[in-house]
Amino acid sequence: MLISCILGLIDEESGFLYWINAEHPSLVLYRDEKTELLDKEDILLKLGTLGVNSKFKVKTLQLKERDILFVGSDGKDDIIIGKDEFGQNIINSDENKFLNFVEQAKANLKEIYSLIKESGEIGDDISILKIEHLPVPHDLRFLGLESLLIQAKRFYTQKKYEEVVTLCLEILEKYPKNPDALKILIRIYYERKDFLKIAEYIDDYVAQRPSDLEFIFLASYAHKKAKNFTLGIAHGERYR
Repeated sequence: MLISCILGLIDEESGFLYWINAEHPSLVLYRDEKTELLDKEDILLKLGTLGVNSKFKVKTLQLKERDILFVGSDGKDDIIIGKDEFGQNIINSDENKFLNFVEQAKANLKEIYSLIKESGEIGDDISILKIEHLPVPHDLRFLGLESLLIQAKRFYTQKKYEEVVTLCLEILEKYPKNPDALKILIRIYYERKDFLKIAEYIDDYVAQRPSDLEFIFLASYAHKKAKNFTLGIAHGERYR
């Protein structure tokens, strides 16, 4: 038999999600007490389907703090809600019903299950996975960072590029791999067409900001110019 599935990967630090859906019930996002289906398009055929020539596409989403994902079997949707005139079971076909349950239960798993049971007769096994993106703990070491970044951006606007580089390098000494400082520094080196320097810093940046397609493309180009062809190809494939 063919297999339906959702296969995903979450970067725990950045909260960036990658996933594919092979004809499985949609991934559900719960954000700000509202729900939505994430698999409205680009759904792949079931695993094992022969003769498929369509392009394989990995979908992505930047999760926010306190975002919650739900994924589960079709048993959570296929509730028996009555009988037809011939005595055959009427199966719920409204995929939004589960979204309503999540909102009513405020994303509480036990409450969601209770609402499903109350809505009709369970006709199939149910499995539901809940994943929450928790806030990053406040770090006292970063209390002075914001003012330094504001100054660096001011220098950049004023085109005082030497001051920008000096300040950004100072920031990176105190706050290693800070993505905002890295981004400003990379932009300066791009102005100078210094691709060797870009290649030195850009991997750390895109690792923390994996949704920044412009810089993933730049990473590919910079590594190509620096003759780091393996890395250039890897970033190019990622961008594609």
